Amino acid sequence: MDGMTNSILAKHILSTGDWKVFHYTPSGYPDYYPHPPFSIWAEAVMFKFFGISDFSARLSPALFGLGTLAGVVYWGALGGSLWEGLIAALILLTSTRYIKYAADAFLEGPLTFWLVWGGVAFLKAQHSRKALFSIGFGICLGFAFLTKTVFAFSLPAALVISSLFGGFLSIFATLGISSLSASAVIGTWFVWGDGIQFLQHHWMDIRDRVTGTFGWLQHLDPTVSLLKTYWPWLPLLIYVAFRWIRRPQCMEAHTRAALFLAGTIFIAFTTTGFYFEHYFVPFYPMAALAIAPFLARWLAPYSGKVLKITQSVAITLAVGFAVFPFRTHSRHTEPLTEALEEIPHICLGEKEILVSDKLMEKWMALAVVLWKMPVEATSTVVTDLDHQNSQPGQLLLAAAHENPNPSQWTRFPLHMSALSLYQPKNFTPLCR
Repeated sequence: MDGMTNSILAKHILSTGDWKVFHYTPSGYPDYYPHPPFSIWAEAVMFKFFGISDFSARLSPALFGLGTLAGVVYWGALGGSLWEGLIAALILLTSTRYIKYAADAFLEGPLTFWLVWGGVAFLKAQHSRKALFSIGFGICLGFAFLTKTVFAFSLPAALVISSLFGGFLSIFATLGISSLSASAVIGTWFVWGDGIQFLQHHWMDIRDRVTGTFGWLQHLDPTVSLLKTYWPWLPLLIYVAFRWIRRPQCMEAHTRAALFLAGTIFIAFTTTGFYFEHYFVPFYPMAALAIAPFLARWLAPYSGKVLKITQSVAITLAVGFAVFPFRTHSRHTEPLTEALEEIPHICLGEKEILVSDKLMEKWMALAVVLWKMPVEATSTVVTDLDHQNSQPGQLLLAAAHENPNPSQWTRFPLHMSALSLYQPKNFTPLCR
């Protein structure tokens, strides 16, 4: 539900006008601090220009996905061959878990975009010694931090270590210049977007994920899934890593950088990701870039014949990826979804829907309701309603076994759902 939650927060930016601290009803997130603001800002911008809809909700992930794809092609071509970049793009577009999660409104799609283009800027800075590319690297690093805080530092850590194996001496100049531009991006957020307040609360919101008691099986779930699903590319990636171990000086700088980034992301996200497969989204472009040069070399005798086919397939898959449906809706078999589909046909004039927290977790119920309904929703405990006065325009959705105060609420039957719908007795009925 992360994609849904990000979209709901973006929707509330437009309704509250608060771009600094995100709110999402008192019973959901009175203040939202688990993640930095960039991805949610991007969603809000799309909503502002294109309206709030399923279509506009997936515009942002689609654009970041296409931008990442372009960065992969450019990075691959740094070896001197567009053919290599196109093969990397094809490897990426046939990585099923990347397609599944990068097309959704998670943080990892934008993070991957900044990591890929930051890597490109770093490599260009090392070869050209131009300050402009170092500035670009810092800007990408800054926006990566605004997307997922400390995970952004996997980029400079992997690139610096990779460069040391290649004997680059200009990395300190690149890091010095880039740190200034990264500081400018983050500093702007601190001044304008109240970033310091966010960081003060951020650890409190995420510490259970980092310090909580989780079994190793939970930590390894994403890794096990990767081992099961990353075929046929996983054996090739292992082969590339083995070749580097045997002859580290024989690997070109842009390939070595991709391999180190893939390894860094794999290790960092395996130890922090628990059961979240979407944490691995940045791994797949780096793995594709590490594999592509060796696959291009093997296919070199046929490159002239299949280059146009490769281009066509890459473009077709890229377009398909861009329009890949963003799953904001729950499955139609869920009782809550069925109830929400029925209510507009039988009720008129509702202003607020109270959703029992027994139906599902509060944040999930709020997200589904807020996205699918034009009215606001509040998650509530049904027993608390005995001590509260109902308000005009309120409706209540509760589980079948819950019984709100019969002197205050009248049950209204739903035909499509197992849930119970109630309306207040002391106001004009809204349902028929």
